[in-house]
This record gives sequence, structure tokens and C-alpha cells, in this order.
Amino acid sequence: MQQVLVIFKALVSLGLLAYLLVSVNLSTLVALISRISLIHYAAAIAVGGIAVVLSTYKWRVILRNEELDCPSAELLRYYLIGIYFNNFLPTSIGGDAARVYLLARRYGHRKKIFYSVLVERFTGLMALVFFLTLGVVWGPRVLGGDYSVLLGPVFLLGGGLFLIFFNRQVLARFVKMLPGPLQGYVEMVGDRLGHGIHFSKVGWTVVWTSVFFQFLGILIYLLVAQSLSLTVTFSDLMLIVPLVTLLTLIPLSLNGLGIREGGFVVLLSGLGVPASEALSLSLLYYAITLLLSLCGWGLWLFSRGGEAQSMDAQ
Repeated sequence: MQQVLVIFKALVSLGLLAYLLVSVNLSTLVALISRISLIHYAAAIAVGGIAVVLSTYKWRVILRNEELDCPSAELLRYYLIGIYFNNFLPTSIGGDAARVYLLARRYGHRKKIFYSVLVERFTGLMALVFFLTLGVVWGPRVLGGDYSVLLGPVFLLGGGLFLIFFNRQVLARFVKMLPGPLQGYVEMVGDRLGHGIHFSKVGWTVVWTSVFFQFLGILIYLLVAQSLSLTVTFSDLMLIVPLVTLLTLIPLSLNGLGIREGGFVVLLSGLGVPASEALSLSLLYYAITLLLSLCGWGLWLFSRGGEAQSMDAQ
């Protein structure tokens, strides 16, 4: 069944990408990418690196709150390895599972490490919804006209996420809907969040790093857009990026590939951006994630080589 699901997702991704590539002028697409501003694109890559370091710092803060003091360099290595697995495994949580496995194998405390990764993800999602709300308010030109009707669903999404983990009764009902092995982990996350972490110094650190991380993610898209000389503003992207990111969470394709590109083509068309330029924007952003994945791949090979040498020495 799992293999059938993977094949289905691969077909969806390949089908969407093929449709988009056929729909645009390939020569125009190649010409756009070939004449990008290298300064802006290099800046986007640099901001991507900063975002990874920032998220690693947030992860370390959460772990230290659980009395697990892991070196920053080691966590950065595992974070990059996680990005590699996210991009080359047929599930977007593959990298998270890899981080939990690698860190727990070294330090134990699997539940605490699972909690730290889940909190990091959850707070990042909350920050994404925050920017989506700002985008709905300040980026009305994306879809044309007044679409304040979107405020309702956005607030429901944000409020639902908040209630699940900050209200005991709602959390208890949510936990009962989960598979048995996950119930204890999720219940522990809700218990920790509901007892002070969101009001403590640690909690505020997690909040500001989550918001700043999402800000950097939008900034990367803006820099890539500027490298292509697209007339897209930060306020436009405050709506588009969260919407597309949420779309990629739907488990219909391989890590959102194809859905992300289609989302940008559709949403940027409301700003008069041609499909070829919108597709170039999405592909160039994806290239940055692949570059970070290659760093993770190198670190993964290096760590496996080190483990093999250690076993031989024993």
C-alpha cells in the first residue's frame, strides 16, 4: 500500500510539472533563468543559510528547556541532514524522523527529542499562519479586489491550532483521534506547552525565532523574484508564500513538488506575472532547497563514514 501511495504521489508531481512545462514557452523559461541577477540570487542563498542556522538555534533552545544540552554544530549537522531526507524521501516528515532518530541514538531521550522537533514544527506553522493573516490584510491585490472573506478561515485555522495544544479538553479529544503510538507523544507536547513554556523566556525565544524564520523564508522568495526582475512586493508574498506552503502540506505529491509550482503560477497570475516567470521563481527557490540538501547529503555520507571507521577500530 505504501509503495502504491509513493507511486501515486510521484505521478502527481511529474504530471503537474510536465503540464506546467508544456504550458509555458521553454525557451523563455531557459532565457529567464540564464540571465538572473547573480547578486540577488546569491543573497537569497545566504538568507537561506541564515534561516537554517536560526531554526537550529530555536531547536537547541527547546532541547535545553528539556535539559538536553547538545552542541550547536551537531544540531546544525542533523538539521541539514533532515533537509536532505525531506527532499529525497517520499514524505515531508522524513527529515524530522531522521533528526529524531539520529539525535536519540546519540543521547537517548527519544520522547523529549520528538517533542522538541514537534514543537519546532508547530510553532513554525503558527508563525506561518500569522504571516498569512497579515497577507490577507495587506496583500489584497494578489487575487484582485476585496477578499477579506478569507480572514474567517485563516482565523479558524490559527485558533484551531492554538486550541489543540493550549486547551486540555480540545487536546484530549484530538489525541483520541490519533493512532495509539502517537497519542502519548502529542499529549506530552500539549502538556508542556500548556504549562508555561509559552509565557517563559524560552517560550518568547521560540516565538520570535519562529516569526523571524518565516520572515526570512518570504525574504528568500522576494530576493529570487528580484533576481528575475519580477514586480512582486513583500506584502504580496506574505499572502502567496503561506498559501502555497499550506498547499504543499496536502499529501498528494512528493514533498509538494508540482503543487508548489502550480500554486505560484496561479496566484502570481493575479498580479499579471506570466506563467514562465512564476514557474522560474518557484524552480529557483527549489534549487536553493536542493543546494541545502546537498550539504546535508555530504554531512550524512561523512557521518556514516565516521561511524564505519569507529566500528572498524573497535
